[in-house]
Amino acid sequence: MSESSEEATVTCSTSKGQFKMKFYRKWSPNGYDRAVELFERGFYDQSHFFRVLPGFLVQFGISYTDDKELKKFARQTIPDDPHLPELRQVRPGLISFAGSGKNSRDTQLFISYSHAKSLGTMDWETAVGEVIEGFEETIKKLNSEYKEEALQGRIHSKGKDYIEQEFPFMDFFEQCHVQRSSANDRSDGEGGEGRGHDAEAKQIGTEDTGKPSQIIADEKDINVIAEGESQKFNSTPGRLGTQASDTNYPLFLFLALSFGFVLVVAKKRLFGTERRKRI
Repeated sequence: MSESSEEATVTCSTSKGQFKMKFYRKWSPNGYDRAVELFERGFYDQSHFFRVLPGFLVQFGISYTDDKELKKFARQTIPDDPHLPELRQVRPGLISFAGSGKNSRDTQLFISYSHAKSLGTMDWETAVGEVIEGFEETIKKLNSEYKEEALQGRIHSKGKDYIEQEFPFMDFFEQCHVQRSSANDRSDGEGGEGRGHDAEAKQIGTEDTGKPSQIIADEKDINVIAEGESQKFNSTPGRLGTQASDTNYPLFLFLALSFGFVLVVAKKRLFGTERRKRI
């Protein structure tokens, strides 16, 4: 089997239904090898879709596995792959790693819901695959009521108990199955399950109308139009313990008002002094 032409079809059952992904090694060799091995070793089984932002992305990749060797493997980061120009346009259904900087990819992945222009600009954001079945029926229907409230640090430290207690209706993976294939396998009619979706995958792969990825390093907000509404989400995937939802808005408002009050008082005193001098 030619490594460069290898593909993998990953079929997953979830609490919301089934969906199917296809990963392409030619898109991102290092990313492909990591993602497919993690799925093969059951890393994502039973894990939650802990960040669901309609019109932007859905993020997952914090496992509850007790396998020490698998945990050790998962903690190792992988080098960035060359960012193919044709994959810099995010479109619905593209799958990329969530990273926090150069060579930072490890286990977290996200699926794009839209053509967000803020995604796909960094090398670690290059797409590794796409959803080829169940995007509308399953992925877009994942429960979004918690948005990005779940704190990643607590998921890592407290595990599934934290999610089940604080976010009881959050959707999750049940089990995933992987089937690898190569171009030769598919041309010979041996691609198995993956072969039946080649035409669909090829069509999706050539329709570049957006940009792929998930942002992590920058802290800017973006306005996303989702189902006719303008929603403001933090464009940061909040990976490696940083939380995109940790902004303290009441404190910010208090500080802003306090600063304004100080300016008003200072201005009055200044004008009062000038007036007394003139008198």
